Amino acid sequence: MRPHSLSKKRYYAEKSNELGFSLAEMLLSLSAFCVISIILVPSVFVMESSKVRGELALQNMEWDVFLAQTKKELRMSSSVQVQSGKLVIRNGKDVIIYEKYGANLRRRVNLAGHEIVLQNISGASFLRENQTVRIQATGLKGEKYEGNVHSFVAWEDS
Repeated sequence: MRPHSLSKKRYYAEKSNELGFSLAEMLLSLSAFCVISIILVPSVFVMESSKVRGELALQNMEWDVFLAQTKKELRMSSSVQVQSGKLVIRNGKDVIIYEKYGANLRRRVNLAGHEIVLQNISGASFLRENQTVRIQATGLKGEKYEGNVHSFVAWEDS
């Protein structure tokens, strides 16, 4: 009786094409899945780390541009003061103020305007020593930036 029921099952399986997966097909599918996973998972980590490096490089470039522009402005000024954490520069009739504003450092001319000169900072400090201004900033992730600007022309003391 067994041979008859087995042949009957094969007949229906062949007729309806429902033989199903064999163990070899299942192992082949699992192997393909593992190979794809091994290739994709590390590439996600590589992309993430390159994104972080790119953000840090961009922040460094932004600092360099800010420092260069500030040096130019300080060297053309007639008076420089640090008042309550703000850098106050007098250039002719204009009064230029650099101040921390949220997570940014902004520049204002004659108490008007809102020019963001540095982004993603948690702190900024200014210190004047004779003809030199030291500018320090701390990024949101703790990175430190520091620059010194020296003027060869004497500033007025106001």
